[in-house]
Amino acid sequence: MNESDIQNFTVTDLKHLNGSLFYYDFQPRYPLAKALPVCEVIFEGKTVFLFEFPVSFEAKIESKIAYHFQKKRGEE
Repeated sequence: MNESDIQNFTVTDLKHLNGSLFYYDFQPRYPLAKALPVCEVIFEGKTVFLFEFPVSFEAKIESKIAYHFQKKRGEE
């Protein structure tokens, strides 16, 4: 998120991406994995709890962010 330099990144985008990555990408791929750790961050003045994905999942996260914002731009 911080490295993407995407403008208009909202707390709703952050929550959507985090949940979508966990429930639709991580969990189905690693069904036997234990629960991921969660971290607490302040974003737009709001406390948000985010899953801490393994480093090996970085490419998927980047891909999901890019797709989300391409789709979002198309809807505007």
